[in-house]
Amino acid sequence: MQEQKIYGSREGAVGHIVFNNPAKLNAVSLDMWDAFVGLLNDYEKDPEVRCVVVSGAGGKAFVRATRASTTFPSRPSPRSPVIASAAA
Repeated sequence: MQEQKIYGSREGAVGHIVFNNPAKLNAVSLDMWDAFVGLLNDYEKDPEVRCVVVSGAGGKAFVRATRASTTFPSRPSPRSPVIASAAA
């Protein structure tokens, strides 16, 4: 069985999301991004979840930056990441 590259769990009021791709320093693929957004949406709908802790497996990197041009479509689509700026 193939290991999940991202997974979630819950302990009481705390949701956990773990990026689990340590061989590639937790580099995020489009499938992983979709799963991440799905987990966040699930936690948002759960009235018992009060916070979400996001971490990376392997102990070397939280999440490695990837080249957006090779990971995400060049044109905006429903699957493109939404990046919010704190200055906005």
